[in-house]
Amino acid sequence: MSSPAETYATMVEVARQKVMAPWHVQALQGVMAGCYVALGGLLAVTFEAGFDEAAGRTLGMLVGGAVFPMGLIAVVFTGANLFTGNCMYIVPALLNGSLPRARVVAFLVLSWFTNFTGCLLVDYIISFQGEWVQQEPVASWMRSVAAGKVSHSWLTTFVRGIGANWLVCLAMWQALAAKDGVSKILGVWFPVFAFTALGFEHSIANMFYIVTGMQVGADVSFLQFMMNNEVPVTLGNFLAGFLCLGVVAWLSYDARFQATSKDKLLEAEP
Repeated sequence: MSSPAETYATMVEVARQKVMAPWHVQALQGVMAGCYVALGGLLAVTFEAGFDEAAGRTLGMLVGGAVFPMGLIAVVFTGANLFTGNCMYIVPALLNGSLPRARVVAFLVLSWFTNFTGCLLVDYIISFQGEWVQQEPVASWMRSVAAGKVSHSWLTTFVRGIGANWLVCLAMWQALAAKDGVSKILGVWFPVFAFTALGFEHSIANMFYIVTGMQVGADVSFLQFMMNNEVPVTLGNFLAGFLCLGVVAWLSYDARFQATSKDKLLEAEP
């Protein structure tokens, strides 16, 4: 297990590789991240709907929370570009100016849109055309979930977005700190299970849940989807990743990281 300072150094390097990758690679990895999260959501709803009907909503949320992390684990192991994790990764580059700031912001925006593209692919090609969600009780459950997610106040949804990405970025941080595969899986699984079981709001996961619900007849318009959920959730996700993990880590470890990097450069000089 890496120390927090070592984990911060790893995060800086991961961010550099992600941001400076060619644009087509960034876009492809963003699409794949959206696909993985949507597939995790599909697995979760398959269980949640059945448990919801048979044993009550609480048990359904627990079971869904237990299996949903599959998507985030895939993101970690494949290096895919997930918007919510990237909200944490970009902090050092933005605050230090170590990478072109315009490119960093463009990378973050691109990850959101390509994540949406990946979710839409799974929403339509697998969930809908594959007829996973048209059958009962899944169809009714998806309609109720979509309607429920756009029914809260803007502030409530925003705060739930903060809770979700605080835990998601904690999962990403713990994966960076872990040295072996099993440790990385466990490091991701516990926080992601927590945010799912608690009913927090994740902007990328909601691209799957709400759009799929709309496809099977949820009384939700695209404007409601965006303004009542995606906008406040995305802002809450960004704030949590940027401040609660990114800025805190930057304030805690960046000075030590910069000093160590400078020492290494001096040692390398002839």
